[in-house]
Amino acid sequence: MTQHDPVSPQAPAHWQTPQRGMLARLFDGVQSALPSWLGEGAEQADAWVLAAERLGHAVQALEQAGRPAPAQLVRAMERAVARVAAQPELRTMDNASLIQQASVALRSYVDHTRGACPEDARALFPVYQPVAALARMGRCEPADLWRWHPFPWKPVSATLLPATEAGDLYDSALRVFREQEPPALLALADVAGAQASVAGDGSLTTCWQLLAAVLQLRAAGALEWDHVLQRAVSGMVAQHARARRGQPADEAQLQALAQDMLFLLAQGVPLLPEGEQPLARALADAYGVLPQPPVVVRVDTTEVRTLLAQAVQGLPEESVKTLGELRWPQDLYNAYLQSADAWSRELVQQLNRWARQPAHPVPQSALVLSAQLARASAQLGLDELATLGHAIERALVALQVRMARGEEAELLHQAAGVLGHELHQVAVDFVRPVPPSLLEQLAALAQKPDSDRVVLPLPDPALGIGAATGEAEALPEQKQGEEWQAYLKDSLKQVQQLQAVLKQWEARPENAGASSECLRLLQGLQQASREAGAASVLPLVQAALSERALLRVRDASAPDRLQALQQAVLGLEAGLREELVQAGHLAG
Repeated sequence: MTQHDPVSPQAPAHWQTPQRGMLARLFDGVQSALPSWLGEGAEQADAWVLAAERLGHAVQALEQAGRPAPAQLVRAMERAVARVAAQPELRTMDNASLIQQASVALRSYVDHTRGACPEDARALFPVYQPVAALARMGRCEPADLWRWHPFPWKPVSATLLPATEAGDLYDSALRVFREQEPPALLALADVAGAQASVAGDGSLTTCWQLLAAVLQLRAAGALEWDHVLQRAVSGMVAQHARARRGQPADEAQLQALAQDMLFLLAQGVPLLPEGEQPLARALADAYGVLPQPPVVVRVDTTEVRTLLAQAVQGLPEESVKTLGELRWPQDLYNAYLQSADAWSRELVQQLNRWARQPAHPVPQSALVLSAQLARASAQLGLDELATLGHAIERALVALQVRMARGEEAELLHQAAGVLGHELHQVAVDFVRPVPPSLLEQLAALAQKPDSDRVVLPLPDPALGIGAATGEAEALPEQKQGEEWQAYLKDSLKQVQQLQAVLKQWEARPENAGASSECLRLLQGLQQASREAGAASVLPLVQAALSERALLRVRDASAPDRLQALQQAVLGLEAGLREELVQAGHLAG
């Protein structure tokens, strides 16, 4: 299977549908509707009303695209923003920041995941919970973000059901709610198994089987008697009461109950010793809900090594650098080492700061730096370094959609340190494998890939070596205080102009004026970032410039031709907003 794993924070997303483009514009609209994110205007009711309207459109787009899990968070955001719009006392910077955080997390989740069955969006729960509280939605659970679309009914063999004589459903359920002891739970599981045997209908049969399985798991101590399990028991009792009254089953409720019970299976079955609870295991296998081991994605440099071998043919030996089986032009090797060392040191510093405050968003510049290191290393055939850089990038991409734990941020900081150490080993003519355990830990943080191998796209030859491995720039000392904040705000305004130009260019691909204006704005941002000493922002600008240059060799008629550039500009905007938040915090 072809690997489509995103190779940079600006790479085309997995989810290539018209709805995705619509959502990108809607999330951009939500951000632009709230000027409070720049530190002003939180009390403006019109901004909140406009944001609520756009979030409502986003809910519809997600539901039409068959993505009910992230739609649940957008629905909570819509209700929260509508409530804030109606109550002036709620129009605060804290609430605006909360909606901003949720919008950024959603945008990243949609960009870097694709719909699945089930779709597991529980990574969004840290932002879903406070948003739901602001919306006054009542109880919220991780199970709300774990959804199937459409839901398949997959009853298993009746031979796995309890074979004992069943008692009365209502008496057994009442007993479970009173005491929750294993004998009561197993008695109700027997009743559920008996109901499954006579249900006939696929949906009812599956639901009764699922109820029997989760009750057995609770009796074995693998599940808590929580709200989700209580809702499953009471919901199936209500379905039985409908049948006794001669009413048809409520299919919508059955689907919701089945999804809750499969969520419980996914939590409980991995805690059991192998071979126990065959009914629960059979259902978990049928629906594929058990966690899978992490997949380490290795960068394949076979083709690059062939090209490198051709590149050194005919060169004098003093112009060739040799390391094991690898041979490079000496100037390419020197440029790589100089740039990669600078990028690596900056990446370590970025992740070190973030590891001390992991509740902050993932630094956008760290994403760009890890992508640069992976691509530059791949260009030299250094597959181990490229694999580690790509693993760091994939983990950072995944952590954009949720708040990282302290140990996760520290793992990424340590991984960047290992990458820097391995670079020093290359400088002294020594290459060794990256520790497999480190790659496995990073893979556990990332989204599940399509394949365990990937060929990273190399910089376009028209850009020259310097585009990927040129010399690192010596920047002046970063501006401070009001000058720094003024640079950030001016740059953000330039980015917003750039986004407007890109929308015009997308509507009229033949618009040469939009192309020229895009280049002018990016070059102006690059110059301003250099003058401001913005080491954290400049890589984001340069990444956008690289994507702008690559448009020369892309099919002008391709509908997604501008997508990578738009993603790069989005990453630049997020990086500037992040710096603004930090600057405002420091100023306060």
